[in-house]
Amino acid sequence: MKKRVLCLFSLILYLLCACTILSLKIEQEGMVEVESELRATSESRSATSVRISSVYTDLEGDHMYQVVDGTGWETGLRIAEISKSSWTLNINPNGLFYAQVSGGEDYRIVLAGSRQPQVGERVRMVETFTPVSDEYLGLYPSGVKQPLEPPSILTVAGVGENAVLFACEDAKLPFLPANIKTSSVTTDRARRIISLTEAEQLLRALPSVAVLGAVLLFGLVLWATTCCLSLRPDQPRGLIWCNIALAVASLALLAYATTRFDLPSSMLPPKNLLQWRYYTEEYGQILAALDDMGMHDHVLVSLCPAMVREAVRVLGTGFLLSLAVPLCEGAFLFLRNRRKTGETA
Repeated sequence: MKKRVLCLFSLILYLLCACTILSLKIEQEGMVEVESELRATSESRSATSVRISSVYTDLEGDHMYQVVDGTGWETGLRIAEISKSSWTLNINPNGLFYAQVSGGEDYRIVLAGSRQPQVGERVRMVETFTPVSDEYLGLYPSGVKQPLEPPSILTVAGVGENAVLFACEDAKLPFLPANIKTSSVTTDRARRIISLTEAEQLLRALPSVAVLGAVLLFGLVLWATTCCLSLRPDQPRGLIWCNIALAVASLALLAYATTRFDLPSSMLPPKNLLQWRYYTEEYGQILAALDDMGMHDHVLVSLCPAMVREAVRVLGTGFLLSLAVPLCEGAFLFLRNRRKTGETA
């Protein structure tokens, strides 16, 4: 009875360790990436102006956020909303909107983010950008309105009924959609602007994500097999210790695998990274838009099914290896016991 309780406890401990490794990775990847700027007005008490990308609009109205230092259980850099009474929207002489924040406090204002921040969530500060050539896909569910007037840094690479593809030779990663969306009337009309470079990055990370599932399943089966063997008398100790060593190694491999890839924040669900329906809808819209523009030879069109097949192949390999372990060990023990029975006879 004591041995069964010990085996059950060890299995729970193994699952706890594995879940802790995965939860740390999920928490890290789920943090919103933001670009911020410190505006110190507590002494001068003078108002300060910030670009319109710092204002987020949803069903509840307009919002502006700042980065604050968390305390207690909520340590680290966190998001707080700036009171609506502390800022206003204005129009400059050129007809462009900007936000004006009243003085009297020091603000670390969020100028742009990979998505709309949520109050209280942890953030990852973006201090340096990587220059790249990128393509931005603008989605217009109500239809594309002519004439197109993109900002000077963008050129129109393709136009469809409900989408426009913009090319940018001077793009930056990580992609912060607000910086592009608020740069012109044409981009501002888009319901969503997607970086195709980050869409490709997420697809290429699929096999690596599948490795996590395969390694987790393999280690779990090994540990469960070890527990079953230890409950039966006269089982080879060497085989049990070998399984334990492999299961512990799988935990180390799981931790190592989480460091081998990063997911683009702008392509992730706002609340739960495991919302698989979100990803299918997102890439469904991307592929439909590319098809609408006649871009059947775009790299994403062939890459999407290829990476999905590769991820399925990795998971299938992990499943087969997990199935092979107890079968091979069972066959070994069967032949061993049969030989011992023959020698006794």
